[in-house]
Amino acid sequence: MIPILCGECGSYSARMRLTVEGLFQCDHCGWLLFRTEISLDGNEIWVVGPDGTLGYVIDPAVSLAEIAESLDDYMSAPHDSYGELEALRKSRDAASRLRAAYEAGVPYPKAEKK
Repeated sequence: MIPILCGECGSYSARMRLTVEGLFQCDHCGWLLFRTEISLDGNEIWVVGPDGTLGYVIDPAVSLAEIAESLDDYMSAPHDSYGELEALRKSRDAASRLRAAYEAGVPYPKAEKK
């Protein structure tokens, strides 16, 4: 999980933490962030860590698609080539992002029916 930092005070150590009211509050300056104000890229999902810290992870469906694509790239690359190494690196990175999402409690995506 990548923690979301406070945009108001700009401190690199300021984390947004969950309050009892269901809002997120900066632990440095006290600024409040509402759920409706959380805006992430389409590939990201916001999560709350066990200590109440707000963060985000990459959507597991995106990571699985990246793994499948990198395996296709690996199989089509010439043997002992830079293409093989790059495909393996992409697969490793996507697997790391997938693991981070699972560790943050994001469920495994449901398979699409064809």
